Amino acid sequence: MANCKTPVSILQELCAKKGVTPVYDTIGQEGASHQPKFTIRCTAGDVVGNGQGPSKKVAKQSAAEDVLQQLDIEVPAVETEQDEGRSLKDNPVGELQELVTCMGWRKPEYEALEESGPPHNRRFVISVSVDKYKEQGVDQSKRLAKRAAASAMLEVLRKLPADINPGLINRKQKQKHPKLPGPHRLSIKNLPQAEGNFIRNPTYSSMLQDLGNEQSFKVEYVPIEEQTQAGHYQCFVRLQTAPVTVCFANGLSRNDAMETSAHNALQYLKVMALKVPAPPKPSTEPNGQMRINAEPR
Repeated sequence: MANCKTPVSILQELCAKKGVTPVYDTIGQEGASHQPKFTIRCTAGDVVGNGQGPSKKVAKQSAAEDVLQQLDIEVPAVETEQDEGRSLKDNPVGELQELVTCMGWRKPEYEALEESGPPHNRRFVISVSVDKYKEQGVDQSKRLAKRAAASAMLEVLRKLPADINPGLINRKQKQKHPKLPGPHRLSIKNLPQAEGNFIRNPTYSSMLQDLGNEQSFKVEYVPIEEQTQAGHYQCFVRLQTAPVTVCFANGLSRNDAMETSAHNALQYLKVMALKVPAPPKPSTEPNGQMRINAEPR
């Protein structure tokens, strides 16, 4: 019988004997949103290894294997990439969940459409929906039909062009924003355009701080200890404006979450500045005195 241990389990047993706890950190993500490539760092005492893969699970196994190789611990071939790929194929439901979470989409929704056939040969049809996309799976049990549906959805999402993001369709919520003081108009209108969670120099946090110094409002970041289900860090930024402004974001690291929250705050202030009405124009009275034109009550 083949050894079913994985690099992660082997490293865990080894570290337990030495009183060390292996620590895994997601340090990078690249590629298209529906075809990501993760980089995970594994630290076991003084030994550090890195691993990459199409999911965090695969990257974690690869990082653990890197550490084991540095420790001259033999890892059976059956436990490396072949098993990792097989485990992903055996769990398409989990892989789909991780993929849509990383893309920022709604969670997949499963629905039992049909159940038929005699007891010894049942037929189940399960559908899965991800935003506007919908696929079906058919098998002799609900569990297998669900996995078949998830596999079909994964194939659809992986064929999407890199520039599409259906997860944002019909998801914008209308919010009532308070108006900010007029002086923000002059500073906000010159902010650079930005799309996505890309961090550029100068950083968004430094731009927001400069704006706060200029307009005399305090900028305060509030990191959240609890991470998201996808392992992302979370952060609030609070602006001591009148009224107080609070923006939220998450990211692959604490710094990413902070910078993205600053970016969101800058975009919010820019939008609000455009809504501030222009000051009334003065006009001259017949006697030469100035008066302010105001709308009648």
